[in-house]
Amino acid sequence: MPGDDSKPGSVWKWIALAVVVTAAAYLFARPHLTPDPNDPALLMQDVSIKCAETGFEWKLNRGRMESYLYQMANRGQLDVSTGLENPKTGKRTGFPLDKADWEKTVARVLKETAEAKSQRPAIPEKPQTPKGN
Repeated sequence: MPGDDSKPGSVWKWIALAVVVTAAAYLFARPHLTPDPNDPALLMQDVSIKCAETGFEWKLNRGRMESYLYQMANRGQLDVSTGLENPKTGKRTGFPLDKADWEKTVARVLKETAEAKSQRPAIPEKPQTPKGN
């Protein structure tokens, strides 16, 4: 019978269709699952930060936070275990509440900074002039 779904082949057709639809949905949604770190909407969000010493909490705009991270990375002062500067104490003991996001952001900033430094042309040294002339 043409409408008989009790045949083993018809079950596999439904399974294959489900796999294809699931794969298509994933491929369609994948760009939206991981947000672009340079997305203006993401950079305008506030990040909750807590001081590891005092427990003081404050909010900082993500774009400003990442700007601080890039500055620290350029000076060689950025690592996951060193936080942001606490506005009350001046110590770098502030960490975002979302630890996984902090680690991912610091790793990304360090990677991007290293890539930018490797692509920068070397600055030629000034020729030394003889003394006494």
